[in-house]
Amino acid sequence: MDIALNYYNLLIAAQSLPDDIRVYIVNHIDLDANGDEIVKVVGGKFITEKIDVPSLLTVALRAIKTKDGYIKKENVDFSYRQTKIDTIVYEVVFHKTKGFSKDMQNEFTKMRDNQPQIASAGSCFKNPKGDFAGRLIEAVGLKGYRIGDMEFSNTHANFLVNHENGTFDEAITLINLAKQKVKEQFDIELETEIIIFE
Repeated sequence: MDIALNYYNLLIAAQSLPDDIRVYIVNHIDLDANGDEIVKVVGGKFITEKIDVPSLLTVALRAIKTKDGYIKKENVDFSYRQTKIDTIVYEVVFHKTKGFSKDMQNEFTKMRDNQPQIASAGSCFKNPKGDFAGRLIEAVGLKGYRIGDMEFSNTHANFLVNHENGTFDEAITLINLAKQKVKEQFDIELETEIIIFE
């Protein structure tokens, strides 16, 4: 099953709905290299490489609904992987805008400028509170460090890239090396963003 095709079909269906219909599309907030919040779609780069999402429609969070009623986005206290919401969220309200937006296209392109353009699994580690995994990996000297065909990218150190014939063992060795060096130098436990099946 092609995840990108299914996501594309979902966007096309959402685009054709009347404006008063609520559209629910799962996204998550992440931080770029500058610490600015960005919205990532389910499937991340795999999908956005195949689909020009901003040209179809733009989906923006408007509000959430809890037992206390609707709370506007600007009144929700949240940041990277955290929120101060201490109750159940029953509903999330998004606003959709149809059609191509050159400004949004430029914004999405700019978001990818600091990411490697070769095969990767996306962000290797979650950003620890108050810091960035890429900065830490670079600080311990592993940016551009390569074992076999696996490497912490020279473009963005938190991306573990595959130069065609990388192996699981090479990737795990790099991941464990980064965890060890960051722990030794900064006393920070890096947590993987990727899911590892052994």
